Amino acid sequence: MLRRLLETHEGWLVERVIAYARRNGYSRFTATLREPWRMAVASLSGHLGEAFSRLRRIPELGDGRDDLTEGATLFTLEQVRSHRARGVEAGMFLGLMKHIRQGYLDLLAEKAPEGRQRNWLRAFVNRFFDRLELTVVAEWAHHSQEALLAELRKTNRCMAEEKNGLLALFESLTSPVLLFDPQGKIGRLNRAAARLFRETRPPGAPYARGSRKEGALAWLAAEIEEFAENGALETIFEKSYEMGGATLEFEIRFSRIVDAAGRFTGTAVTLTDITARKQAERETRLLAYFDTLTGLPNRALFRDRLDLALAQLHRSKKTLALLFVDLDRFKSINDTLGHAAGDQLLREISLRLEAAVRKGDTVARLGGDEFVVLLPALERPDDAAAVSAHLLRALNEPFELAGHEVYITACIGLALAPVDGETADQLLTNADLAMYAAKEAGRNTFQYYSAELNHKVKERHHLETSLHRALQQQQFSLCYQPQIDLVSGKM
Repeated sequence: MLRRLLETHEGWLVERVIAYARRNGYSRFTATLREPWRMAVASLSGHLGEAFSRLRRIPELGDGRDDLTEGATLFTLEQVRSHRARGVEAGMFLGLMKHIRQGYLDLLAEKAPEGRQRNWLRAFVNRFFDRLELTVVAEWAHHSQEALLAELRKTNRCMAEEKNGLLALFESLTSPVLLFDPQGKIGRLNRAAARLFRETRPPGAPYARGSRKEGALAWLAAEIEEFAENGALETIFEKSYEMGGATLEFEIRFSRIVDAAGRFTGTAVTLTDITARKQAERETRLLAYFDTLTGLPNRALFRDRLDLALAQLHRSKKTLALLFVDLDRFKSINDTLGHAAGDQLLREISLRLEAAVRKGDTVARLGGDEFVVLLPALERPDDAAAVSAHLLRALNEPFELAGHEVYITACIGLALAPVDGETADQLLTNADLAMYAAKEAGRNTFQYYSAELNHKVKERHHLETSLHRALQQQQFSLCYQPQIDLVSGKM
C-alpha cells in the first residue's frame, strides 16, 4: 500500500520540496529545476518502499544499516556529500530533511485510510527518517579535517579552472568588453578593448588607470554614472569614438551585474563596431535621396522638401517660389567636348547655383540638364525675380573645361505659391511651362508663370492633338492654287 501511495503522489511531494528549497535559499547552492528534485524524491521514496516491504516491524534506532537497506544509507551519504560540497550547512540540510519527512506524513494523513494501519505507517516513516538523520549527523560529525581540506582544495581547483576558462573566453571575444565597478571605474577589460584604447597589460589583469580623464573612462563616464543610478537591467545606445584621426561608431550595451543577493556590483560594457554598417546606411541614403553626379538632392528628396515647405507656408503667410532651370544648348557641349566634360560642367553649375542662394534654400537636379531651386518664405514675390537674375549672372561667367573656356546660358521658369498652385505637382508643371516660355522669348532669361501662358499651352496642345487626329482619319486634302502674272497674264 505504501509503495503504491508514494508512486501515485510523487508529483505532489516534488512540488512541496521545490517550494521549500526556493523559500529557504537553496537556489544559492543547487538548481531548482524540477527534474533533479524529482529524481531525488523518487530515489528516497524507492528506498522507503523497499524498507517497508522487507520489514514488518518498526525498526529500532541505532546503527542497523541492514534494516534500512544498504541503498538507503548510501543514497543519504551521497546527498550529504553533494550538498556539503556546494556549501550547504548541516542545519540547512537537516531542515530540508525534516520538511521532506513532514511531506510524507502529510501525504499519509490526507490519503491513507484512518485507523491502526495509518498510525503504524506514520510511526514507520518517522523511524525511517530518524535513522537517516542519525546517518547525516554522524557523517557530518566524523567528517575529518583532512577530508574537509581536501574538499576545499578540490573546490578551489574547480573554481580556478572555471575562472581560467571564463577568462580565456573573455579575452577571446572579438568585441571590446569592459567591466566597471560600482564607483564607475574600470575593473577589467579584454584584449580587444585594450587594443581599442591602446592599453598594455597582461590578459585579464585589472585596469591600471584610475583617472576619469583618460581613454574609456572619459568617453563613457557620464553614461556609466547615469546607468548605475537609474536601476535599469540593460540599455543600448550608439556613440562615436575618435581614434587616430578616424571616427569609429559603436553600438554600446550596458548590462547590470548583481551578486546572489541581488546587490549591484558593477556594469558590463560590450562595444560592437558598427562603423561599416553606418557607412553603408549613409551610402544607401545618398543613393536614394541625392544625385550621384552632383551630390545635390534628387527628385525624391526635393519633393519631400517642397511638400514640407508648402505645409509650413499656410502658417507663415509668406510666398514660396519654385524656379525651374534648364540649360541652353547643353547637348552641343557633350557632342564637342565629350560626356566627361559635360559631367564636369554639371558639377560646376551645381556649385554655382548653391553658392547663389540662401542657406535655407534648396537646389536639386531632376536629371539631364534640368535643375530646380526652392525658395521658401519669401517676403515679396519680386524677390524671386532678383534671385533668378542673380542665378543667370552666375551661370554667364565662363567655365574652364578640359583646357577650354566654355560659356553657358539658361532659361528659368518661375511659379509662386499659393498664387500659381498649392501642390507640388501644380508648381512643378507651371514652372516648367514658364521655362519653355522663356526659351521661346530668346533664351538666357526668366519668365513668370501666368494663366494666359497656361491658356496658350492648352491651345497649342489642342491644335497638336487635332492635327494628329486629322492625319489618322485622312481629313487633309491637297489643293492647287495657280499664280498668274498680272502684266503678262502667264501662269
